[in-house]
Amino acid sequence: MAGIKTSKTYDILTFYTDYKNRITPNNLIGLFQEIATVQSDELKIGQKYVSNKDLLWVLIKYDIEVYRMPKYPEKIRLVTYAMYTRKFYIYRKFEVYDEKNTLISKAYSAWSLVNKKNMSLQKMPLELMEAYGCSENNTEEKALFEALKTVKNPDLSREFSIRYTDIDHNHHVNNTNYISWAVNSIPKDVVIDYNLEKISIIYRKEGKYGEDVIVDTAVERKEKIICNHDIKSKDGNLLCQIKTKWNK
Repeated sequence: MAGIKTSKTYDILTFYTDYKNRITPNNLIGLFQEIATVQSDELKIGQKYVSNKDLLWVLIKYDIEVYRMPKYPEKIRLVTYAMYTRKFYIYRKFEVYDEKNTLISKAYSAWSLVNKKNMSLQKMPLELMEAYGCSENNTEEKALFEALKTVKNPDLSREFSIRYTDIDHNHHVNNTNYISWAVNSIPKDVVIDYNLEKISIIYRKEGKYGEDVIVDTAVERKEKIICNHDIKSKDGNLLCQIKTKWNK
């Protein structure tokens, strides 16, 4: 059985959107992060709970399908729930509905808990699983993630500095910034003339305030445009891999 569902309505505000009034990918992911936080706080297993246990949530990966990007001034309804756990990991689903109750986006995500002192993986606490209403036995639906390949011959390369406003309460880069860097590395004609339909992300290592990152992007132009992005530190450590798919 799937976990407890939390539903919340959001206004698509102007500062969430691009010049075509479409919500930007980083702000869509930001709303995923927000409703997951809301649910955890409501269930009394939020930031205070994990901090008191010297634990830290780490986002591992995303697989996001976009059927239509919501636009200003729409209202959308977000639904999230923990699907199931597998030892060190918990899998969470997000669903986005428009005002006609049409599903316009869905996403799978994988998370882990680590010990803040030594950054070792921790098995999901039973009380946390009970609070979310999920277990290791759920077989109703499986979270599916695409395997990503590294970029060996980039078509484009851009450099970004990690600013104070890019970091979260753990002093790591907020996970929404990686997709922002990736999108800002894509050729302008793709971003303007095409629609984003798929985002796959694997988070490898955390970036930190004051560092610079390099985004290597390989662009494959066929019937649809596929962009593979490697985000690396200046010393070559792979921080994040992203694949974006675009259609007309």
